[in-house]
Amino acid sequence: MTISAIHSTSSSAKQLSAIDFSTPYELDKLLQKQINEQSSRRQLHAYLVDYVEQQYNHAQVLVAKGTISQQQLDSHKLKHTPSRAYLDNFANGQPICFRYTNTIANALDTEYYLTNFDPAEELLKTVNDKTSPTDYLAEELCDDMKTTAYSKRVSPHELDNILRHETRAYANAFSFRKLEMDMKDFVIGRYKRLKSVLLKKGVSENDITRQVNLYTLSASQIRNYSEGADVCYRYINTLANFHDYTYCLCNFNPYEELLNVLGIREETTGTFTSDYSN
Repeated sequence: MTISAIHSTSSSAKQLSAIDFSTPYELDKLLQKQINEQSSRRQLHAYLVDYVEQQYNHAQVLVAKGTISQQQLDSHKLKHTPSRAYLDNFANGQPICFRYTNTIANALDTEYYLTNFDPAEELLKTVNDKTSPTDYLAEELCDDMKTTAYSKRVSPHELDNILRHETRAYANAFSFRKLEMDMKDFVIGRYKRLKSVLLKKGVSENDITRQVNLYTLSASQIRNYSEGADVCYRYINTLANFHDYTYCLCNFNPYEELLNVLGIREETTGTFTSDYSN
C-alpha cells in the first residue's frame, strides 16, 4: 500500500456540503483503525519520522540565515513527531498531543475538520457506538453552521494566540483561580444537560466526573498555557467554548506553522509527498 502526504486544504473552492466535521473521538477512532491495519508499527513510525523531516526540507535555509537556531528548529520538529511509545499508546486508545494527531492524519492521507464540540455529546456518541450506534442526539452541522466554522479556519499557532489573549484578559480582570472555577462550572453545565440520558445508557456518576476532569484545566495549567505552554486539544476546545470563540482546525503543514510563528511570508505549495510501503 502506498500512502501519500495530504495536500493543502485551504482552497476557497472547497465544497462546504462535502465537508465532514469530526469530533476528536471520531478522528482518533479513524486514525487508530488505520494504524492498527498496518503490518509493521516499526516501519510506520520510521515513515512518520521521515515524513516530518521532509516537511522541513527548506528549514535549513532559515538556520543558515540565522533566523532560527538549529536547536529551535529541532525543538519545533519534535513537537510534531510522535515517539514510538506515543504511537503505540495512541493506537491503543490514548489521546495524544494534537500536533502529533495532525502528523498522523497527514501521513495517512486523512483529511479532517475539527470545530467547537460539546464534550457531553462526544461521550454519548462513545457510549452509543458500543450500544446503539444510530441513537445519537448530536445533529449534523447544517450548511450555514459549516460556512461559519469553515470561515474561521486558523492554524494552531493563530488559535493559541487568540485564546491566550482572551485567557490573560480574563485572569487579569479576576484571577487564574476564578477562571479555573468558572471553566469547571462551564464544563459541568455541558454534562448536566445530558446527564439523565447518559445515566440511562449505563454511564456512572464517576465516569461523568472523569470526563469533566478530562476537559477541565487547573489554574496552573491555564497560567502555563497563557505563557506559551502547549495543552491537549480537548483543553483547547474548552477554552474556545468558554470564550465563545468559533474555530476550525484542519490539516496543516508544520513548516508553514513555523514560518507563521517567525512572521515570515514565503510562497509555499502546501504539498509534500512521501511513500510508505506496507
